Amino acid sequence: MNILRILKYVTIVLGLLPLVTAVINYKNLNHTLKLAAVFFALSFLIDTLSIFVKHFNMANNYPMFQFFNIICILFFGIIYYQSFYNKYIKILTLIMTNIAMLMVIFYTVKNSIWAYPSASNTVVSVFLILISLIYFYQLLNWQEFTHIERQPLFWINSGVLIYFSINIFLFMLYNKLQDKNYYYVINSVTNIITNLLFAIGLFCKPRKRI
Repeated sequence: MNILRILKYVTIVLGLLPLVTAVINYKNLNHTLKLAAVFFALSFLIDTLSIFVKHFNMANNYPMFQFFNIICILFFGIIYYQSFYNKYIKILTLIMTNIAMLMVIFYTVKNSIWAYPSASNTVVSVFLILISLIYFYQLLNWQEFTHIERQPLFWINSGVLIYFSINIFLFMLYNKLQDKNYYYVINSVTNIITNLLFAIGLFCKPRKRI
């Protein structure tokens, strides 16, 4: 069994970690974290189905990636909107979410739902990198003292920023890469790290919203 297959299976297994954590800590989850848990469940389901479809050569699994991009923008748009307290940032979040959604739909129609969503993935990455940086700005400029490491969304936001800021280059250049599977080791490793951070976030007890 080569390293690529091992990483693939480890990624699938660790995709369950945020879900298990959410179930264990469910009583302490607020509405935003429950919404995040639903997204992680959908993400795990789509990832597992896409790998299953590809492994058995049942069909092209790229439409699942296209669908995931829309789900990703929708859920994180709502999650971050609920997490911001500044009304202008909330408005900016709505604008960014709608622009990202329209761009993903445009590229999906333009490039075909059966093609690898390189452009759509890039749009999602830019959207989430920007919005996660805005959240960190809010977090670091909070007027009252708070232990940021005890904030669930600190960990979830960290996972979002790490995953998309690293993989954006892979998404942008995917169609030009020769040995795509080897480069996707990067994606698998960051996926593992991200799921660990998501699990830590869901294990934290929500405190004062910031």
